[in-house]
Amino acid sequence: SEPLQCALRGHEHVVECVAFSSAAADRALAPRLEAAAASVSQNGDAAGGRRSGGLHVVSGSRDRTIKVWQAATGACLFTLTGHDNWVRSVSFQPNGKYLVSASEDKSVRMWDLQQQRCLRTVSGAHEHFITCLAVHPGLGLVATGSVDQAVATWVAAPTV
Repeated sequence: SEPLQCALRGHEHVVECVAFSSAAADRALAPRLEAAAASVSQNGDAAGGRRSGGLHVVSGSRDRTIKVWQAATGACLFTLTGHDNWVRSVSFQPNGKYLVSASEDKSVRMWDLQQQRCLRTVSGAHEHFITCLAVHPGLGLVATGSVDQAVATWVAAPTV
């Protein structure tokens, strides 16, 4: 079997979802990465050498939190709180500045990664728990799926 690269530990309940960052998200998170750069080798075999994204991992959990991690070291850079139920899906927006999350609290939230805060909440997005989401790479849309057997699309703007 393959050796484990890194274990990201810190959630207090089951992890429901994970996503790797894009190159744009890595640029948006660069100030956070610089703080942890001392632990990364200078020969390009870890975070310093990658150019195509994936320097960060985001995770959503039944503990109602979202964590942003440095993939190479497993360091938790910050935790986002605000959902009132399990976080079921997370995705970076294509521009890398924002993260979108869906929860069993029936909400979709857009987070500013640099400011580490929620910019927009769509409450009551579905009649029942939201189980998944996808962000369109070019149209600025978010699609969500739910236990209510419906798919909904949303404009992925930070403010309305």
